[in-house]
Amino acid sequence: MHKLLPILLLLAGCVAREPAPQPVPELPPLDIGLATGHRAVVVADGLRNPSFVSFKPGSGEPTVCDSGNGRVLLITGNGPRALIDDMATEFWKVLEDGRKLYQVGPMAAVWQDQETLVVSDSGHPDGKESLLWVKPGSNDGEPGAVTARSNTIAPTTDDAADKGEGNLTGFCRDGTTLYVCCHGNDKRTWVAVADLKTRQIKATFSADEHGIATNSPMQARLWRGGLLVLYSGAGGVDDGLLVHWDLASGKPQQQWILPGLSDPMGLAQIPGSTDEFVVTDNAWALGKVNDGKLARVNLGSDRAQVAVIANRVPGPVNCDFGPDGELYVTCLGTEIDTDKGLLLRVSGIEAHDR
Repeated sequence: MHKLLPILLLLAGCVAREPAPQPVPELPPLDIGLATGHRAVVVADGLRNPSFVSFKPGSGEPTVCDSGNGRVLLITGNGPRALIDDMATEFWKVLEDGRKLYQVGPMAAVWQDQETLVVSDSGHPDGKESLLWVKPGSNDGEPGAVTARSNTIAPTTDDAADKGEGNLTGFCRDGTTLYVCCHGNDKRTWVAVADLKTRQIKATFSADEHGIATNSPMQARLWRGGLLVLYSGAGGVDDGLLVHWDLASGKPQQQWILPGLSDPMGLAQIPGSTDEFVVTDNAWALGKVNDGKLARVNLGSDRAQVAVIANRVPGPVNCDFGPDGELYVTCLGTEIDTDKGLLLRVSGIEAHDR
């Protein structure tokens, strides 16, 4: 037995190990009108209409939906790496003069485990979109591959304009349950629930059934035993809303308007806090990018307390805090449908209600 020990130790040393993640590189600081004590840097550029950001388990590396380019990227210390590429894209808006605006593909992606990514296949017409299970591309250039697909979500009304749900985004995962924000016919607004084991998705939480007129759910977050959902509302209109849903009854428990925020799209709970969040305000406009905002939102009372911490953000979309405690924000950049999109890292945001 003692003679075997050196051999076993030698063999153990030969086992391939995943290299330790390198720090994500950054470009120079970006002036986004941040309040004193905060700092923003660009950690990825060259994106087209980026949407969702999440983090790989273990390494904590940012995972970004480069939506308009039809790919999902892992932002590593050696630069961006495609986890899946060549996904379908479509233009969200086609004008009467033939112009096509807002090219979108995968709009959200989360890790089910270190070897599996769940991605929204959002580059299709409403009613034709599904969730994809992806084996990510590797360091040596092996492309990502789709291993499974969910069902689609059929129309839920008799309206001829209702083609089913699309632009699936705003993922929030709780074990084997995935909550998905849906965008289909605005006469019936849904948050869907997907079972990661059975790979079935179903429209579940209906705002309209409970008298909530604000549509366009953008982000869901687990909070206080329920589901907190951010609704953006109509573009350019100050009608954004946060709704806390009871998971058991499927009914809304509380609602908060967000004064001063016209098109809220991203929602992330500040680490270590109970009731504090950061919200991105896109200040949406058709065909151009306006200066947007980052705001702290406190839900500790019946009225949401909103404090702007940045007011020159180039089209902020989604946001989340990474394992490093920093806020990561996807931005359209200075123009839509170009490779001017960004992923920002914002530091200095700490909880006040600990």
